[in-house]
Amino acid sequence: MSGEAGQGTIRRVALIGNHPPRICGIATFTADVESALSERYPGLAVDIYAMNDPAGDYDYPSKVVCTIGQ
Repeated sequence: MSGEAGQGTIRRVALIGNHPPRICGIATFTADVESALSERYPGLAVDIYAMNDPAGDYDYPSKVVCTIGQ
């Protein structure tokens, strides 16, 4: 994945949003974006920062590197 003119290569991106197993449309969207990026750019590291709701204690997959309280 190339950056802007002469800026080099993007090696890592961060996605911030809900993520399964939390059940909501944004969680599904975040997972789909991660999947599409990983498929299209296999060398790209995609870190996911998941938003937790106040009552949520989710068993996230290892690709979720951090959680943020909503």
